[in-house]
Amino acid sequence: MCRKLILVLAFILTANEAFCSESFVNFTLINKTGKTIHRIYLRPSDRFSWDLDNDEVSGIKLPLKSKKQIKIGAHNLRESGSYVYWDLRVYFKNGQFWNWHELDLKGITKIELMKNGEVVRYSARR
Repeated sequence: MCRKLILVLAFILTANEAFCSESFVNFTLINKTGKTIHRIYLRPSDRFSWDLDNDEVSGIKLPLKSKKQIKIGAHNLRESGSYVYWDLRVYFKNGQFWNWHELDLKGITKIELMKNGEVVRYSARR
């Protein structure tokens, strides 16, 4: 009896941990900046400084030319977790970078980066 109870509790704790660590990062990034993107970074918005070693999106093919798109998921990040709000930074060839803050990635399926520095988000997930 006690052993069954321990197994049930272990299962509940494991299932709860998996649910709580679900990542909301899963979107297509579309480059409409008119420039080629050479690096992409994502970090949870509750962090106040960039860690350019750990915040870089990995496992994607760069550079990303204008009018091209790329899929970014939790598997591309060193830190994913269940954060909802994320900051995005992209670097261009000349070293210039643009930032976007507090992007709610929970319901986002596509993000378009525009020439004027604005970001357009498409929500389709529920």
